[in-house]
Amino acid sequence: MDLTLHIAALGWETWRNTWLQIAGAIALNGRSTVLCGTLTPGQLADLPARGLIGPIHFCLLDAPHDVIASRLRDRPPWRGSTEKFIHAQQAFAIELRAQIKPQFDTSILDIGGTAAAIASWINPLLDPPSPSHN
Repeated sequence: MDLTLHIAALGWETWRNTWLQIAGAIALNGRSTVLCGTLTPGQLADLPARGLIGPIHFCLLDAPHDVIASRLRDRPPWRGSTEKFIHAQQAFAIELRAQIKPQFDTSILDIGGTAAAIASWINPLLDPPSPSHN
């Protein structure tokens, strides 16, 4: 999602709507889109391009608060991970946990395990059922 982050200069709703438009264009070719980034169901529900695509499924990549803080502190300084920012992200994590299921704890799973868990969840959602032939 970072590839289009410059569009956020026009507003976050414009950026999110752009991603729905991209997903809609991809869907016209019979393909699904998996977006990896921080979005919530409420941020997409009322956007103009929401009607261009079918169901949207969300999952949460999560970690305990101490792991979130450590990972944010390990970022380069230019990323701006101040203590205030870290606390805001921890509060946001609480909101996300209440809204989004399934949840994958990235402090327990390594990168391969996280990818495998997500693939196990998402693949059945992406593969439409075959039509029955009578």
